[in-house]
Amino acid sequence: MCLDIARPKAADRFVHEALALCKRLGERHGIARCLNLLGYLTWARGNLSVACDLHRRSLTLNRELDDRWGTAWALHRLSMTLLHLAEQGQVEASSVRPLIEEGLAIWQELGERRHFAFALSDLAHAATLEGDFERARRCFAESHAIFAELADQSGVCWVLAGYGFLLATQGHQEAALCAYAAAITAFAPDGRGLVPFQQLRFERQQQLGRDVLGADAAARAWADGQRMSLPEAIARVQLASAAAPAEGVSSR
Repeated sequence: MCLDIARPKAADRFVHEALALCKRLGERHGIARCLNLLGYLTWARGNLSVACDLHRRSLTLNRELDDRWGTAWALHRLSMTLLHLAEQGQVEASSVRPLIEEGLAIWQELGERRHFAFALSDLAHAATLEGDFERARRCFAESHAIFAELADQSGVCWVLAGYGFLLATQGHQEAALCAYAAAITAFAPDGRGLVPFQQLRFERQQQLGRDVLGADAAARAWADGQRMSLPEAIARVQLASAAAPAEGVSSR
């Protein structure tokens, strides 16, 4: 909760206190959860390699405990972090897909639809990096349908930002800027709630848009996105992503 309201230092303090308490009590389930949360906080600061190590430790412990929920959650956080490393060319996106699919199977087994939808977005992210844009669109569409049914606005914003990455990779920079602007405006209208790593990604996308479109056109696209409702933005990005892909332009 502290991280969601842009208080990362407080979040870090609470998780470390919880981890110390779990260790004193010998509560291994709690240790596994805390390790995953520490990985999340480390990811937010942009230290992806250390975050991966924490998520792997959590995953190993959850597997030993046969904690299915904890295993799936660790798989999601590890997959997401590895995919960001894949954007930087440090790992192959195809190597992450088995982790995502394992998590999807567990969420389905547990009947946990919200986390299943997030894992579908991970699968769409991987497909985007592999250049399988059709599969990415299908996964994002299914993920969005679940979030919309659950009336989960934060989930819809997550998918919308994912569509932004897909569109940028396809070369549709104007539509990508609209998607990111609409997602940020709906999720964090006052600028709070975005972790440093997310903020950096959005700033890089804005710079890419300016480089490709020019400063004025990029500013107009961003302003258009800020004025859109979430349903309007989703409809626009789905239409744009279904168009014939342009030559890919890296958004790294």
